[in-house]
Amino acid sequence: MKNKIKSVIALLFALLLLNSCSDSPTSPTAPEEYFEATIDGVRWIGNVFIPTPTTPGFPILLPLVLKDYDRESGMLMLSAPRGERSTSEFDNLTVFGLVSQNSSVPNVVLASLTGGRLSRYQTVPQDTTSRLRITRVDRENKIVEGEFSFSMRNVIGITTDTLNLPFPIGTLTPILGDSVITVTDGRFRIKYTEPRWMTP
Repeated sequence: MKNKIKSVIALLFALLLLNSCSDSPTSPTAPEEYFEATIDGVRWIGNVFIPTPTTPGFPILLPLVLKDYDRESGMLMLSAPRGERSTSEFDNLTVFGLVSQNSSVPNVVLASLTGGRLSRYQTVPQDTTSRLRITRVDRENKIVEGEFSFSMRNVIGITTDTLNLPFPIGTLTPILGDSVITVTDGRFRIKYTEPRWMTP
């Protein structure tokens, strides 16, 4: 189980590094779906309506919006660029979580926030103050709702590491600086898809 979580986290970080900000046009946020938060006191509203490209051979390089949720594992992945109604200058927010239904097992929460090519923030791994909660799941219509909050630190560099799985896998680990921002009042309501990149 630990190796599986490490594999997911390694894959997630690769995705966070590649899924940088986008200059694609935004569309108005409809009330049926939303992904928003307050970042250091300024409202950030994501555009969750840009379709995810499905170009063969590029499964993690191109997605602009991710709305994945797996009920069995509790894996949740949200990623979206800034919408036109957002007053925050940060371009893209990605939130990943393994949300346990067993209260004795802590949730795994990782998040990445970009503000252009020169500014990137990320949650501190195993930060016990990070919160991600699923409040409602509509299985028939594939809708999931929830809340989140956490602190993030700026990424000042990258170091390499190796996971000892059945075969060695090189991973990238962020080096975090001292600049801290807070993400509060996070909430989402999205029509989810099954995470195809997690399918064996």
